[in-house]
Amino acid sequence: MADVLDYASQQGDDIGIYIAFILAFLIYLIPVGFVGYWAIKFVGYMIKSYKQSSIKKSTTKQSLCFKYRVDSRNKKFTVWIIGILLCIYAAFKVCTYNIYLSKIKDRNTEPIELSQSLKGRIQKETQGMDKAEVIDYSVKLTAKLLTFSATQGKLGNNKESKANCVGYARLCASICNYGFRQNHIQAKAKPVVGYVYLWNINLCKLISHNTSGKLSLFTKDHDFVDINGKFVDPCIYDILNVEAKQKE
Repeated sequence: MADVLDYASQQGDDIGIYIAFILAFLIYLIPVGFVGYWAIKFVGYMIKSYKQSSIKKSTTKQSLCFKYRVDSRNKKFTVWIIGILLCIYAAFKVCTYNIYLSKIKDRNTEPIELSQSLKGRIQKETQGMDKAEVIDYSVKLTAKLLTFSATQGKLGNNKESKANCVGYARLCASICNYGFRQNHIQAKAKPVVGYVYLWNINLCKLISHNTSGKLSLFTKDHDFVDINGKFVDPCIYDILNVEAKQKE
């Protein structure tokens, strides 16, 4: 992936990368959407039955007509909006809950030199934390400092910058290791290269095989962080606000 970053920066492939990932997720949203459609139909049927029973109990024909029209429009509109939102939310949760990471190899890069202001922030905010807390803090801080992009900004400063998944993994590992040292924790974080799975489908291969040129090379694998066998991904956390699991 690293060998195409300069090209991606020049060509502005940010949009292409997002579209590729969105298309991959849409493949798995279709079954959920089908179920959601029939769920909406069922709810509509129940409301229609309730509406008809309410009409029978009314006493004034004029008020019946007005009530029928207003209630019919409002309820139908509300049901469809709520149904669509619930389907989208359910599909998103189902998909993102089943994201897994699989390691291929270590990413052989030099550690990022953190600025003094960032070191001071980490030292202050991680004081007294245990290993799990430092890891969680590092992932969230990385997500705050970086915005996903095919372009690569300057890393290690205590301010927002653009980065690709390689940059996310490198910065997160450096933040994590500094937090470990400040709290005398015997652990080590390192950036690694691997694949992202949705259920048992390799998304990297799926997207790479269905795209071409530099975008195909850019998406052929993914970088995340290995902390003594525990995988975390600040990039996916930043984009989807979910924690990817380790594939067994």
